[in-house]
Amino acid sequence: MSEKVIKILTDKVFTMLDEGINPWQYFGVKRFYPQNFTKLMKGDPTGYHGINTFLLSIEAGMQDYPYPYWVGYKQAKDMDGQVRKGEHATQISAPITKKVEKNGKEETILIGLRYVNVFNVQQIDWPFDFEQKIDEIVGARDN
Repeated sequence: MSEKVIKILTDKVFTMLDEGINPWQYFGVKRFYPQNFTKLMKGDPTGYHGINTFLLSIEAGMQDYPYPYWVGYKQAKDMDGQVRKGEHATQISAPITKKVEKNGKEETILIGLRYVNVFNVQQIDWPFDFEQKIDEIVGARDN
């Protein structure tokens, strides 16, 4: 993992601790298990992995977001959504990969990490009734 990504992620946790916030209180709570909204819309309820699960769970809990769905700026724009003015992104890590040929087969290898900005779906103005769309995809919410 690049030192820049490590610094961004650890600074966030230490800042929370300095402010008296216990980030672990939100981690592992089922309603905060973060998922990629773009993939969910395509029928693939893929969750985030590793440190991203931790960071997005914390952010969702601290901001009291009712949905654990996250999307990048461009992904939201591709669905005709618009991030509201003044909203701030949450930074997560993403792999940098490279395709190489090994023993006659093409493989993808990890060569590093970078950070990307994502937004909770509650930070975006959607051109459709968001709650109705989630109910259609996921089913009735259990509040």
